[in-house]
Amino acid sequence: SEHGHRLVPVNLGSPLVGYRGVVHMSLCRLIDDHLAPSIRTQAAAEQAAAAAALERGTGAGGPPPDEESHCNVAYMSQHHLLHQVPQLQALIAVPPFLLGRNLSPVNVWLGTRGTVTSLHSDPDDNLLCQVAGYKYVRLYRTGPAHDSKLYAHSMRAKGNNRFGTSPVRVEAPDTSAYPLFLEAEYDETILGPGDVLYIPRSHWHYVRALSTSVSINFWF
Repeated sequence: SEHGHRLVPVNLGSPLVGYRGVVHMSLCRLIDDHLAPSIRTQAAAEQAAAAAALERGTGAGGPPPDEESHCNVAYMSQHHLLHQVPQLQALIAVPPFLLGRNLSPVNVWLGTRGTVTSLHSDPDDNLLCQVAGYKYVRLYRTGPAHDSKLYAHSMRAKGNNRFGTSPVRVEAPDTSAYPLFLEAEYDETILGPGDVLYIPRSHWHYVRALSTSVSINFWF
């Protein structure tokens, strides 16, 4: 309640899946209108996801995994909340691996189930730390032979360091527009509370929240 009045930027919907832009709202409103309903509907969403996976497995169709229908997707992504509310800094510790390294400001990622970070690459090394909830992550192979299958666009590049994006909807690709994407190789994992994932610079990755989620990340 002490910091609930703070305004934060919130993405409504997910990229490539009903995205409705960015609005500014209070932390209280984000929690009450979005995070709380996401928590309340978790069991129903998991049952629906299991049924949809069964349908897809039998060739009967079913909604793609990145379509969330049980809550309104909302995401405070890549926000410097620990600078906006310095009192929260006492709740985290810098991982020992990063001590003495040149760090960018810490980002906080707070959202409902169903938030998606589209397939992209970053110019810096990254430690993605899961605080609460669960996230599904894919790491794609990198290099010229692999990038062409991702239909990736480098927006900024310097040597081997680059920031880029892909227009492909990873878990429901349009194979007529992006026929080579199904050949792209990747590793996948699920992050839970306390897990930390190292994402090397310039590696293409994709993230989707399986539940209401809190993450922080360190770029270095």
